[in-house]
Amino acid sequence: MYVSTLLDIEEAAAALPSEQKEELLVFLAIRLRADRAQKQSQFQLQPRLFSAEKIAGWIEEDEEDMKRLREKPVKAAGEVVPRYERFTGGSGIEHGGIA
Repeated sequence: MYVSTLLDIEEAAAALPSEQKEELLVFLAIRLRADRAQKQSQFQLQPRLFSAEKIAGWIEEDEEDMKRLREKPVKAAGEVVPRYERFTGGSGIEHGGIA
C-alpha cells in the first residue's frame, strides 16, 4: 500500500487494529522527540566568551557605582525630599531633561 498524503496516512491509520495504532503512536512519539532534539542542537547557542580585560572593566565600573551609592546620603524614613533633589540628585543639575 502506497500512502502519499496526510489524508491517506490518516485513513490507513484509522483502518489499523488498536494494537497497531498504539505501535504507530509510540513510533511517531519517538520520531518527534528525535526530530526536536536534532532541531534544538542545530540552534543551540554557543557560550559567549569575554576577555579578562572586558570582565575586569565591568567589575571596576560596578565597584565605582557601588562606591557612589554608598557615599550618597540616605534620607530618613518619612523625611521630605526637596523637589530639586528628587530630580537632580541634590546637585541642582537636571538629569534627563526632567525638572
